[in-house]
Amino acid sequence: MASKYVGDQESQRRQRYSDIDENPRRKLIPISGYEAYPIVTLEEAVEPLKNIVGNVKNNAEWAKWKCEETPEDNLTVDQSAAIILYTMEPSDENQRVYYALNSTLRDEDRKCLKPWFLYLRLLLSALALLPSLHTHVYRGVKGNLKSALKIGEKIIWWGFSSCTSDLNILNNDQFLGSTGVRTLFNIDCKTGKDIKNHSAFPHESEVLLPAARCFMVIACLPQGTDMTIIQLKEIDSPVKLIDLGPEVNIVPSTGTGTSNTATASITM
Repeated sequence: MASKYVGDQESQRRQRYSDIDENPRRKLIPISGYEAYPIVTLEEAVEPLKNIVGNVKNNAEWAKWKCEETPEDNLTVDQSAAIILYTMEPSDENQRVYYALNSTLRDEDRKCLKPWFLYLRLLLSALALLPSLHTHVYRGVKGNLKSALKIGEKIIWWGFSSCTSDLNILNNDQFLGSTGVRTLFNIDCKTGKDIKNHSAFPHESEVLLPAARCFMVIACLPQGTDMTIIQLKEIDSPVKLIDLGPEVNIVPSTGTGTSNTATASITM
């Protein structure tokens, strides 16, 4: 019965891969306060969000129903379900946890984050148990962002960033698609988390970049008239923007995401 809560997610466009900070140059106050909260069940974690995210209690129930009894990577059921809930794509935008959370993380008023502290604590405790990947990952948006970024400048993505290690995924019309004006981000990351074992869509090869990641713009490469590839390199911030907890050893990837160029597999 739990599946009735979310509708047909498989047919929905994957908006989280294009959920990009429109003003990445802002130097906001670091994200803090959540780390003092306890790790609780997912039901308890979403209770403060019931008036912020539509249907969140039912969707959290669905996430736990979908979760394996013994999740991979030594995560608890609640930790794994917290990731599943983040990746869910209900047809109603107001029910998407990632959209509401990332919008709040980008808000200058840090007091708005307080209702999210229990969920953030649970979600980040789950991500802390996953090894950090040093690999190339991809995400993209409709439109041309070449003029918005300059080579050599440093930017911050304050929200979590859904990426894929499989470039071919983005060709699907549910993602970036293969026609129209598009910007593809080719990201050399070092703190990405492979969440395919804990995603509502495990076939998408999703790598999640934690909140408050810093990047340097390495290159802007036009590909024909419709496609621009922007290469980013994840760098350390001069100040701590968020406490992610103890790091699991970084794992260098040898999979499809290691290529330095994104031109081979994407349809122009």
